[in-house]
Amino acid sequence: MALSLSFSFAESAGTYTTSVSPQYRNPLTGAIEDSGGEEKEALGQGMAQSTVSGVGLVEIDASGNVYATYRINNASAMSSISFSTSAGGGFYGVSAVNTNTVGNSADYRIKVPYAGAPVKCALYVAPMGREVIFFMTSAGLTPGQGDFVSTIDTSVQAQSSQGSESAKAEEAKKTDDKKTEEAKKAEDKKKDSTKKNSKNAKASDSKDKKGSKANVSNKTQSTQNKRYVVYGALVVVIILAAAGTFGYKKLIK
Repeated sequence: MALSLSFSFAESAGTYTTSVSPQYRNPLTGAIEDSGGEEKEALGQGMAQSTVSGVGLVEIDASGNVYATYRINNASAMSSISFSTSAGGGFYGVSAVNTNTVGNSADYRIKVPYAGAPVKCALYVAPMGREVIFFMTSAGLTPGQGDFVSTIDTSVQAQSSQGSESAKAEEAKKTDDKKTEEAKKAEDKKKDSTKKNSKNAKASDSKDKKGSKANVSNKTQSTQNKRYVVYGALVVVIILAAAGTFGYKKLIK
């Protein structure tokens, strides 16, 4: 159960409020370790629930260390308070620090192996005249610290968050710049293509005009050549005719 609880918690640095469930039985073994035994289970469970507040504080620092704060009610009637925790095996003792006392309630902060780790509490109850043992488990994390006193430097988390946002903004800017550059390249390529097509069209038009002029010139030259041939032929005919006439006259004489 303790191991499954550990996976239900976030692990990012910060302060969180959590739901605390006091239990008369050991959540790992199911055994009752209080001297009241099985016969006093109902009484012991009721006493545990009235002694511990249903809301606690979980703090996770930048190094990953986890601290849990529990609020003990009716503190004036309690003394010799000690805490133990477990990483899934046996319980081991941890030191507790009284972080705040308001009215008849006292807050105790301890270091735990992970958020949601089971905690064992032993305290002397004056009206009962004996030590009482019960357990606590936690579930769920809600960002914030409620009315608890936080004992870790949350500025580390804030700086980390700001750095993360800055990195995201920088990455977004790089992406936008890249898109702008690609759009500019595409536009320049389009302009170059348009210019090239226009240049090719002008060259083709010029070539067509030159070809047309050459064809006209060739046709004119051909016409003139034909005229020269005709004129030459006429001259030859005239010369032959004249020569024939002259020869005929001489023959008659």
